[in-house]
Amino acid sequence: MRDSTATNQAEKDGPPNMSVRSFYVIDEAEAKLELVCPRTVSCVDIIAISARDVVAMVISKSPNCFRPAKILVLFCRHI
Repeated sequence: MRDSTATNQAEKDGPPNMSVRSFYVIDEAEAKLELVCPRTVSCVDIIAISARDVVAMVISKSPNCFRPAKILVLFCRHI
């Protein structure tokens, strides 16, 4: 995800996203995925798949279903 510059405020620093924490997790996931499948998976993909997995984890009350990195790598290979 892009960071703010002196002339441009990044979306992640905008008022609607001020309550969102841990953007570094998305940045780290994106960096790792870039090594496996360059210029293929976007931050939006990471957020969407992670959000899906968090909902599944909460509904099932089990952390075992939370494996976004594995799912994203599989997703990457099928594109």
